[in-house]
Amino acid sequence: MGVLSLLAICGAPPNSSIQATLPVLGTSQASLTITLPTAVPDPTASSRPTVGEVRFLDSIFGWALVSQSCGDWTCIAVYESQDSGANWTPRTVTPLIVKYGDRSWVRPSPMVRLATKDIGWLVDEQGKLYSTLDGARTWREEPTEGVVVGLEAEANSVWRLEKACSSSDTTCHYTLMMSDDYGQNWRQAQPLPPIGPRGASLIRPSPETAYIISQRGETTLENWKPDPVLARTADGGRSWTTLSPPCSGYDNGSTYESPGSSGWDLAASSPRDLWLVCQGIAASGAQQPKHLFRSTDGGDTWSKDFGTPNAGAGGYTVAGSPTRACRGGSRTSIACTRDGGQTWFVPIPDGADNPYDGGVTVYQFSDQRHAWAIGQDKDSGNYTVLWRTLDGGESWSPTRVGAAR
Repeated sequence: MGVLSLLAICGAPPNSSIQATLPVLGTSQASLTITLPTAVPDPTASSRPTVGEVRFLDSIFGWALVSQSCGDWTCIAVYESQDSGANWTPRTVTPLIVKYGDRSWVRPSPMVRLATKDIGWLVDEQGKLYSTLDGARTWREEPTEGVVVGLEAEANSVWRLEKACSSSDTTCHYTLMMSDDYGQNWRQAQPLPPIGPRGASLIRPSPETAYIISQRGETTLENWKPDPVLARTADGGRSWTTLSPPCSGYDNGSTYESPGSSGWDLAASSPRDLWLVCQGIAASGAQQPKHLFRSTDGGDTWSKDFGTPNAGAGGYTVAGSPTRACRGGSRTSIACTRDGGQTWFVPIPDGADNPYDGGVTVYQFSDQRHAWAIGQDKDSGNYTVLWRTLDGGESWSPTRVGAAR
């Protein structure tokens, strides 16, 4: 049956297992019997759990994904917090059980989004989409034409970005799908926004305003131009404007490196306030030049180059206001700014958020004061420590998703 993805089988006692007999395609009567674990993944266990994305509906209520190896399977469950991330309780009755195999990963970790306290979505590393209507207790797989690379919900209005590629993975195209009823029914965006063939991501700071940044695709060894395409809508997707972000690649194959020759990331604290980081070629996982540009008019004009916000390779920017933003990255700690990106500081001393030099990921500002990030545990090295700030990034405190040891 190719990749065998099973939604959690409900009704089993906790910490038990389920035997399921499944037909094997291509045979007349043969079947496959497998044993599926049903225990909710425990982030404090020793089987190398990982806390994936953290997503808050507001400054108080949020979900966190926990993935854990279950033999040949991966178990994914959602934990819930009702106090800004200080305490967490498991919500998923039995885990979403996924076996990987026939599709490559399209995400470094599972993604979670929620529209209400009961309605939300989960996207696994292979871009498969699941939905819940009962507060993450149970999940069902949703049909999609391609893999899901982005999903953003604003109450009942939900947008998802899909990628479909040829069998050789050399030709890809992106499609924006929209729903006005919490994902019960979907339609293709009309008109489709201008999207390049690689690396697209969706940013939606309000129900009416969204941005899609992608790679133009005009890339050859002789003339490498991964200049991004930046598309904006301010009317809920009824029309799109193509913008000119200040990232560019090599100039006719010369050794001169311009901002953005190795990627970029975009964040928005409001419909018009944008933070664009254009990445140069990484010297190592611990070092990569970057170029921060700001826009206060939705990308029509851009600031000067503010330089490298943090040292580590890659990473994502999350913005809480026109003055407040934070970043993480590979082999680096959290870095924050309080002056719109002109200067940056490291709020967590002595690398406590990065004890094994694996890096830290900052996921979200829900407002200008509350933000969350995931880092490594100093004893196990697992990515299970949740860092949170209640003062716009000035100070951070660690906690755990799940029971304390």
